[in-house]
Amino acid sequence: MVDAADSKSALGNKVLVRVRSSVMFEFEKYFAEKKLVCFDFDGLLVDTERLHHEAYMVTLKNMGFPLPLDFSIYCMIAHSDNRDLFEQTVRAKYRDFPHTWQEVRKQKTEKYRELLKQGKVKAMEGAKEFVAFLHNQKIDTAIVTNSDRCDVEEIAKHLPFLNSISPWITRDDYQNPKPAPDGYLLALQKKNVAAKDAIGLEDTKKGIKALQNAHIDHLLINPLLPEPSHRALPSLLGLCPSIGDPAPNSNV
Repeated sequence: MVDAADSKSALGNKVLVRVRSSVMFEFEKYFAEKKLVCFDFDGLLVDTERLHHEAYMVTLKNMGFPLPLDFSIYCMIAHSDNRDLFEQTVRAKYRDFPHTWQEVRKQKTEKYRELLKQGKVKAMEGAKEFVAFLHNQKIDTAIVTNSDRCDVEEIAKHLPFLNSISPWITRDDYQNPKPAPDGYLLALQKKNVAAKDAIGLEDTKKGIKALQNAHIDHLLINPLLPEPSHRALPSLLGLCPSIGDPAPNSNV
């Protein structure tokens, strides 16, 4: 699925990684000169989206209004720029839905946190390896997320590699959520890094918009992509060069 060509000194030589559809991704083009890599959290570093999906489905079922959405459809709704789209979807199916969305979110959050405490969350493919690779290359990192700090802290108990990333810019730290740039601007401020010297990795279009609004270079990483391009990859694993001899022809 991934055919990587690397050298023993990743930043000293061209690093090319072949991903699905035979697109050649140039690691050095996007990362070699960067001082800071900003990571989104949910769906990018950690596979929490499935837990969010499960928590919503259980909550609605317990309320007596089951909503049979498969995971891919849920993600399309959850990742939309329209923050009210999920509520609109529920109310379109159940015209007599009696609950406020504040009630739904409260019960969903409680269920989601139950799942986190059970240790059900997993790292996304390539996340741990890519974070370690960046640290080996002395490239600084930060997390910028719409999630609450208490949730990030709980997840880090089960996935300790997250503690190697600092700072964590969480929803508690800024006023306007993505697609507003507030979180990313705060990360730049805390690291004292100019926008041109940073790059952000996101798994949603609203996250990409937040990076664009902050004037930060960006890549979209999403396993549900139908076809990756030079600005999008299906997983972080595509950014992890293998250790070995240089490819015979690095210009392919």
